[in-house]
Amino acid sequence: MTFKIGGLSYPDVGTNMLKDKTLGPILRSVMRVNMQQENYMFLDAVAKGESYSNLYNGFIDGKKAKRMINIGSATRRPMDQAGAMGNFYDKKLWKKGIEQAVADIETLVQNNITEKELMANKAFRAHHHGRIWYNRKNFYKQWKKQKEMKKVEKFLGATDKVMKTKDLYDAYAALKYNPKASKKPLQAVATAIGKTPAEVKSAFNKLCNLR
Repeated sequence: MTFKIGGLSYPDVGTNMLKDKTLGPILRSVMRVNMQQENYMFLDAVAKGESYSNLYNGFIDGKKAKRMINIGSATRRPMDQAGAMGNFYDKKLWKKGIEQAVADIETLVQNNITEKELMANKAFRAHHHGRIWYNRKNFYKQWKKQKEMKKVEKFLGATDKVMKTKDLYDAYAALKYNPKASKKPLQAVATAIGKTPAEVKSAFNKLCNLR
């Protein structure tokens, strides 16, 4: 399953996002800030195939678990009963119990880690904005809503028909989201309006608060 932020699709918060090489570490950071470290540790442990006994002793035991997860009593009770007797060989019981525990935690995490919490994370914002930059259509829609564009056009005198608005988009996007790729779009703007790349960059920094 997926959900969208700003028109871009992301794997559901939980196991699916944790498996992502880029988003997994970011989500773990967000969950730590939101006091949900035990939840991602449990989901990670399940994904890695930890034994039922280790999952129970580490996260589920209602009395002794080191990092007890918040699951429903109906989910925990059968596993507590089996765990108290050392019964970890009933694969049917444990498979069902762990699957339900995962479902409980997934619901909890998705209710608490929303777009707001993700976008509050600097690394996630950088990742998201980077995707917007590469997805030009979506980026243009957002850029058109920003007043800074008109300020930059006026400051640079970029009103001549030779100046393509797309060049301004690319220069702004590169400076804000991917500075290492800014040389070429800055040069394109500079060449079109008879200024230096440094002057163009200075205009963006001054008017768009990119510094």
